[in-house]
Amino acid sequence: MRVVADSHALVWYGHDSPRLSDRARDTLDQAMASGGGVISIVTLVEL
Repeated sequence: MRVVADSHALVWYGHDSPRLSDRARDTLDQAMASGGGVISIVTLVEL
């Protein structure tokens, strides 16, 4: 599964924030476990 998340979702995911929905967290967990997490260049600039 390939997933591209926006900057807010990645920050919330990295900080285990309750702002991130359970569905989004599960999706990101699956993507990271399968090597399908993708970060766009724009997200890197925003961060």
